[in-house]
Amino acid sequence: MVAKLLLSDYGKYLSTDQIEALHEFQRTAANGKKVVKITDGVCFKIMNMMTAVNRKIFMQHRKLAKRSNRPVAQ
Repeated sequence: MVAKLLLSDYGKYLSTDQIEALHEFQRTAANGKKVVKITDGVCFKIMNMMTAVNRKIFMQHRKLAKRSNRPVAQ
């Protein structure tokens, strides 16, 4: 679910290597025989990508808030 969300909504924040890794993860997850080969490390890699994208989005939000002198929601 996170991989699909990253690719569909936040692709502009990802590098080509990250996009390839997400596509590979989706292909592996779609194949019933290969699902058991998905390791915790691969899942953590996908979640770390989402965290990095979330940080980038928050930084943009903070810059916009500073420009308009609005406080950032805590």
